[in-house]
Amino acid sequence: LPSKTDPQLSALINWRNEEKNLGVMLQLFSEKRHLRRDGQEILGYSQIQAGSKIALSNPDLSGVYYPNAIGSVLFEQERKREGGLIDVQVKPHNDVTLDFTAFTSKLDASNYNRNYLLWGSKIVQDGAGQAPDPGYTVRNNTLVNANFAPVAGTPYGIYDQISRPDSSSSSNFFNFDATWRASDALTLRSKLGTSRGTGKTPTQDVAEWDVGIGAGAGYHLNGIDSAADWNLGTANNSTPVTSLDWIFGAQNINVKDKETWGQIDGEYALDAGFLNNLKFGARIADHERTLSDVVAQGPFGSGGSPFDPANQPQGYTNYPGNFGSGLGGTFPRNIWQYSPEQLAEFNKLTNRDPVARRYPLFEYGLKERSSAVYLQGDLGGAGWSGNVGVRVVRTEEDVTNYAEVSATTPNTITSAFGTFAPLKTENSYTDVLPSANLRVDLDKDLLARFAVSRTMTRPDYSALAGSLSLSPPAAVGLQGTGQGGNPNLEPVRSNNFDANLEWYFAPRALLSAGAFYMDLTSYIGFGRSVQIHKTFDNANPDGYDAEYVVVSPVNSSGSVKGFELAYEQPIMKNFGVAANYTYADGQEDGGGDLVGTSKNTYNLIAFYEDDHFNVRVAYNFRSSFYSGLDRQTAFYQADTSSVSASLGYRINDNFSISLDGHNLNNPKLKYYALNEDQPRSIYQNGRQYFLTARIKY
Repeated sequence: LPSKTDPQLSALINWRNEEKNLGVMLQLFSEKRHLRRDGQEILGYSQIQAGSKIALSNPDLSGVYYPNAIGSVLFEQERKREGGLIDVQVKPHNDVTLDFTAFTSKLDASNYNRNYLLWGSKIVQDGAGQAPDPGYTVRNNTLVNANFAPVAGTPYGIYDQISRPDSSSSSNFFNFDATWRASDALTLRSKLGTSRGTGKTPTQDVAEWDVGIGAGAGYHLNGIDSAADWNLGTANNSTPVTSLDWIFGAQNINVKDKETWGQIDGEYALDAGFLNNLKFGARIADHERTLSDVVAQGPFGSGGSPFDPANQPQGYTNYPGNFGSGLGGTFPRNIWQYSPEQLAEFNKLTNRDPVARRYPLFEYGLKERSSAVYLQGDLGGAGWSGNVGVRVVRTEEDVTNYAEVSATTPNTITSAFGTFAPLKTENSYTDVLPSANLRVDLDKDLLARFAVSRTMTRPDYSALAGSLSLSPPAAVGLQGTGQGGNPNLEPVRSNNFDANLEWYFAPRALLSAGAFYMDLTSYIGFGRSVQIHKTFDNANPDGYDAEYVVVSPVNSSGSVKGFELAYEQPIMKNFGVAANYTYADGQEDGGGDLVGTSKNTYNLIAFYEDDHFNVRVAYNFRSSFYSGLDRQTAFYQADTSSVSASLGYRINDNFSISLDGHNLNNPKLKYYALNEDQPRSIYQNGRQYFLTARIKY
């Protein structure tokens, strides 16, 4: 969608001495890319409460869901990534090999997000607000069509502009590998290394305006295949307003991540009947991640009042003329906007005091030590092979979050948001993970594979110690929403069973079928809790205590069972086809859906290859899946499909060119809540093309 052409450059050089015991490889890269995403977002659904004003005047609306906000979203980003890798390999002795690797990468990713919204939660207020005009429509217990007559002074919309001019990330690692062939039977390998990463958003320039004041509003939800129709009544969406609502935005985001590891592995060749090799090893790693000293900016800085219309930016532009052209629906498109530079100048009026506006609820710290040992035996005989082993893993975690405490509590942090103290959570667990694999040659072209294992996957660090992100309520007395981490999460643990049959019926041809079952004895889902947090807005500049329904990861259990099919075969001399299909039935105990589990996934591929020319076309499909909870509301991604193609021509051994195309069908990404009559969002990113020349000397 950005209609930009950007360069991506990569160069690699390697050298080896005549004795072939010293080699050096160096790679450098530089990439630039513009991104643009057009979309419509519906920020969750709330219910009209029984006994509320609207439920009493319109009994058929009691318990009915309505959209909290419907927005026209424009996101743009420019990415610049540079870095390189160096690898030095030394062989000081025939039986010893040493390898040193170092890598660095820096990504600058300034971005700008705008969201112009019909403010449903402010209008309806869980039933305490304005009832829709006669003629509304309810379907699947959802208010899918509604109009609201103008009421003087009521803001029917809200508009957020958020610029992050200096967002960046970096990644660096150093690794040392050593291999020693101690004897004809014994080989030892070791690894030592460290990695560091940072994610920075030092500045967020933000402003939020009330729009459509006294203008009325209306909407009609069109399911998931087309964006909703909506309007802000008589409001002029294309010119700026001065009704500033609030200024928010976290400053000084600097997430630091570090891991240090050491590992040793051994392999001992045996001649003991069906036991061919014995493998063993140990590993230890220390991981740290921290975020501290976050500032939550607010208005009322020293430079003058941002609420004074005279201090608001002068001059404006509008959304691109083709904004949302592929989304369907009728909704505001020619929306006014300020530039990132104008927002930066405007935000000089804000309060970013690092003491008064410190926001510890965004801060966290995590230390994790993992250690493991394993033993594996490689087995084999006439017509069969396999292995059996066990891995023992120990995990120790120390998570620090901040909690609100009494003002009399010693050793605390006090800011405009309250008094906070660090809350430490320590957990440890040991997992014994056995596994066994068997391959049997049923015929010269037919083989069977069987596997059983117990696996453990640790929670993502953001799930353990993520920031607490809050979306304020539309009015005093209502509930806000939030999402955060859970330091008491246990890993995903699974008992797995797999069986597969493979038939190699012709050269480069395969037909296979397999079945699998995963018993998730521990699984990470989502739960809710009600918390109280101090909240600021235009009507309450000194803050008030508001209830928030906070979603966080929780442990549960479940299972996944299914089968997979694969086929590949050359047809004629140079033309071939390939296809694969996976069916997975995943259920959380109690009947809920597992996060990320699609029932149907398949890929269809056709290709042509000769000495100089190659063509490949692929169609990929994934059925809908559950993504989790957002603003208390379920979040499902609908079916997705994409078409990609590549053309390549090898001129000679030293020069080749290729043209690759991604998202050639210009797909929409579509999301919904409890059902498809509750759309959540629809996005379009456009097609991407890569023209590449490769030169080799």
